[in-house]
Amino acid sequence: MNAQKTIARTEKAVEAIEEKLSAIEKLEAQTVELTAGIEQLKLDEADLLASDKSESQKISTLAKLRIASAVKASELAKRQSEICAVKDECISAGISADRWVNALEDALVAVRSARIVELVSEIFIRQAINELKRFVGYSLAVKELAPVRFVWISDKPELALKNCGLMRQIFDKLAAAANSESEFDVIVGPGW
Repeated sequence: MNAQKTIARTEKAVEAIEEKLSAIEKLEAQTVELTAGIEQLKLDEADLLASDKSESQKISTLAKLRIASAVKASELAKRQSEICAVKDECISAGISADRWVNALEDALVAVRSARIVELVSEIFIRQAINELKRFVGYSLAVKELAPVRFVWISDKPELALKNCGLMRQIFDKLAAAANSESEFDVIVGPGW
């Protein structure tokens, strides 16, 4: 696959992650508001019970407070469920984007390694080239890519979400490196 097509597809995958992370932040902010609202209703209920109002006024107001609290608790549970679902979607998007990022990174390493071997071939005899190929990974051209391989562990969603948060930074670095190279191809799986 052409490098520019790979960059475009990777960009879409990274944008999907960013949308999911943004949705998670929004939902978490809503849960903070709902939790604060529930706590305030509990305080209002305690103040009402300690007040000098008549019993009928207390009953009427207490019923309203408890209904409002139950509604907010239901909304809170709904938001928490939505957060879990969006986190799962984000992690899935992260794994997909990671495949694209790794493919782009591998292609860049291969292109730069080939260029270094070509340069070294002009200086050294052929018998020395195979020995020198072992050290290509230590060249500045390859090292500046600083390959990052994420670990996606199913029982560690915090780690997976952290990986998702880093994906844009890594993609931008690789896209800039890819744009500085001459045209090259990226090998991707058939189901991508």
